[in-house]
Amino acid sequence: MSAESTICPAGNTCELTSWPNLPCGITLDHLPQYELTEDICLNALLGEEHAAAQYEANATPSQKAWSHFRRGSNYLELATHPDTPSGDAEGYLEDGLRHLNACINDERGSNFRKIDAHCVLAQISLFQDLGANGDPTPAALQASNLNLARVADQLPDLISDHGELPLTQTRIAIPLLLGREDVAVFPALYREMRGRNAHAEEDQRESHAMYVLGADNKLPINFATGIKSSHYDGLNLSSQRLFSHAFGIYAPDAANDLVRMSSNVLDWLSQEVQGNAIPPSGERILDEISGELFVAVQEFTADQSA
Repeated sequence: MSAESTICPAGNTCELTSWPNLPCGITLDHLPQYELTEDICLNALLGEEHAAAQYEANATPSQKAWSHFRRGSNYLELATHPDTPSGDAEGYLEDGLRHLNACINDERGSNFRKIDAHCVLAQISLFQDLGANGDPTPAALQASNLNLARVADQLPDLISDHGELPLTQTRIAIPLLLGREDVAVFPALYREMRGRNAHAEEDQRESHAMYVLGADNKLPINFATGIKSSHYDGLNLSSQRLFSHAFGIYAPDAANDLVRMSSNVLDWLSQEVQGNAIPPSGERILDEISGELFVAVQEFTADQSA
């Protein structure tokens, strides 16, 4: 690995070695959350996995789900890093899937953490295609959308507190809406969302829930059910505003009911992706929302490139 192909936050140059003989103590917590996997030093990923394994060994039962998500994320980045030997990548992917499934099956884990793992697993085809081809193919996007639709169908069983449903429905709806516009939306991994549990203000601002890829960078997306959040950098979306506009045009009786809007939007998206018919009014509403969302992403992309 050449120094030119990596970004070292400590300004070091090093030769690729095997754990535990790493030349520095750099871990992912030193790296910017917006950095593309391909631009991260492979040694940092290996060092972070070692640190995560030590954390898991000492984790309390309530911390296990988060630990599994962390390690599953790390292994997924290792599996898709262009400098990872192909023989190692397959093993890393298997380890990543094992930890993400362990996160889902952990009875003490939070609903939101389990949904994080569900979304990553559902969209695994995007990461695999990104590692293999440098950009997700239409087939990978279609597979991702179909898997997300299946997660959407399971939500009533996955979310015990129905008050949490609108936020979770929005989280799944955004990639499906942009998928209608042939835009791949990647779910955040541990490295990208860790700022939600950090004290550093900059880390918290740079935390994000999902992202789209620009020409050579990552464009972060966050969302809220109510007013737009100004706490995070990146594109901040409000499902209340986004959905209300379309429903106000085609179904005004539901325009002020977020629970009803989010449920209908996700149900229509799920049915559409799985090849089932949806009402004409539902199709018009989805066209309006996905078109408006696509424009917002395009404008944000242009602003970031200016």
